[in-house]
Amino acid sequence: MRHRYRRRTVFLRAGITVAWSLIASGASAQLPEFALENPAPGVYVHYGQQAEMSRANFGDIANLGFVVGTRCVAVIDTGGTYAVGRALRQAIRRVTAVPVCYVINTHGHPDHVFGNSAFAEDRPEFIGHARLADALQRRGPNYLNALRRDLGDAADRSGIVLPTRSVDSTDELDLGGRTLSLRAWKTAHTDTDLTVFDPLSQTLWLGDLLFVGHVPVVDGNLRGFLAAIDELKT
Repeated sequence: MRHRYRRRTVFLRAGITVAWSLIASGASAQLPEFALENPAPGVYVHYGQQAEMSRANFGDIANLGFVVGTRCVAVIDTGGTYAVGRALRQAIRRVTAVPVCYVINTHGHPDHVFGNSAFAEDRPEFIGHARLADALQRRGPNYLNALRRDLGDAADRSGIVLPTRSVDSTDELDLGGRTLSLRAWKTAHTDTDLTVFDPLSQTLWLGDLLFVGHVPVVDGNLRGFLAAIDELKT
């Protein structure tokens, strides 16, 4: 399925801001202020810091968020540690009592996936690109070792959660009153890139297919990355 991408992306900054702080279990440092924005009805975004993952920021460097339907919430990326994922989960509970049915990972980099474990008690479907499970099995242990080495106790309870549902081309998720469209991309930023589109709000979640404010990381294929960007412009 091809979308026309003349629409809102998660980089828009509009609406309300809700902020709070969290003391991570077992960690002596404090998670920095966790801000939430509401760019469209039922759509919530947290903008991560433009920084390297560190103990000071708990790995909170990715753009995360969630979409609320009448039946289900879909979470889109969960952050670089359990602490960030827990802060996101608390944000959801402050906004709505609707259950979390889906946790979607836009690709397999640590800053997007290590918060997954904070959602285990919700028993959601964990959704990713068809190649994500293999990528996490191969690279996840090294990612996790590096996370624990660099972040120390700020990485407590972070772990690898493999997808329970994979997308090899396109898929749709019915949240109740709104349906999300998922698309798996050919190798670009990584070989596990997945985008999420909410037609109701015209919001597109790009993961790391778009970088703003710093040099893109290419962990996949440069030609494929450029081709994806060209298609997203149309």
